[in-house]
Amino acid sequence: MDDVKVGLQTCLRKRELFYRPDAHYMDLQPNLNRRMRAILFDWMLEVCQEYILKRETLHTALINVDRYLSRAARIERGDLQLVGVASLFLAAKLEEIYPPRGSDFVLTTDGAYTVNQIYQMEAKMLSAFDWYSTPVTPVAWMNVYFREIFEIASARSLKLSKSLRISAPGVLAGVPVGSIVGAAAFAPEPYVKVMEKIDLLVLDLSVLGFLPSHLVASILYAFLPKICPIVKPEDVVKVSGYTVAELHKCMLWSKQFL
Repeated sequence: MDDVKVGLQTCLRKRELFYRPDAHYMDLQPNLNRRMRAILFDWMLEVCQEYILKRETLHTALINVDRYLSRAARIERGDLQLVGVASLFLAAKLEEIYPPRGSDFVLTTDGAYTVNQIYQMEAKMLSAFDWYSTPVTPVAWMNVYFREIFEIASARSLKLSKSLRISAPGVLAGVPVGSIVGAAAFAPEPYVKVMEKIDLLVLDLSVLGFLPSHLVASILYAFLPKICPIVKPEDVVKVSGYTVAELHKCMLWSKQFL
């Protein structure tokens, strides 16, 4: 990787450590449990689907929920959904061009909270975060990894096509080149398939034992070569900077869910 890519990953690694929630915060929340967190996160995913919000919005909100619960003392059960909806409200204002209004989020809770309650919880969260509210999410790492993996895979494909004297290779691993989209610079189907697995894994609290960069690299190593044969497992190792042993540790953990 050139200096720019190395610098980008170094910056993201520092930021994800800075924003990392406490993996054991549930021990300090006697009124909450892991299952309640999973139910909340699943509901937040449904809200994002209903309002067609970006995946980055969802994952920013999820990490901020964990960060707030790591810092706030003794959250009551009745306030957990309020934390979730306020986190979505904050993340949407950061990530969306046209974020839903506070009144829209009131509707998602069936009127369980008022607009003022959402505003007040948002203020409490920002105060607890000291206004640092833009964590590095798995989506950010997916974009970084996918772009670099695609560069390696496409260069390999080009060399192969030249060696075979193919005059106009229009397809990479069965995916038309014209369908490559977005910041990830990769075909949408494998991107979505891998992200769906990550969306499932973040529902379990033990995911906090792994950094987002580690989680994404592990799932890419396990599944991307199967979805896109042109990609090799060693491409993921090269791009991520993690060793095979480190990736296997996370893959073993994820196996129980996937």
